[in-house]
Amino acid sequence: MRSLAILSVGILVVLGVAVAASSSEETSPAAATDGGELVESRCTACHTLDRVWAKAYTAEEWADVVDRMIGYGAELDESERAAVLDELVLEESD
Repeated sequence: MRSLAILSVGILVVLGVAVAASSSEETSPAAATDGGELVESRCTACHTLDRVWAKAYTAEEWADVVDRMIGYGAELDESERAAVLDELVLEESD
C-alpha cells in the first residue's frame, strides 16, 4: 500500500511538471509576436539585418516581400506575419 502511495505521488509530480512546462510553452509564442525579435530570429536565417533594413519599401511592398519569403519557407504564422510587417513598416517610417 505504501509503494502505491509513493507511486501515486511520483505520477502527480511528473504530471505537475508536464503541465507547468506546457503552460510556459503556451506563453512563449505570444512573446514571439514581438516584431523586432521575429525579424532578428526569422529573417536572419537567410539575410543579414543590414540587408533587411537597407530596403525602402511601402507597407504593401513589405507585405509582398514577406509573403514571398513565406513561400520560400520562412516560418511565420498569421500573428507573427503581422508583427513582422508592423516592425518593418515602423522601421521604414523612422
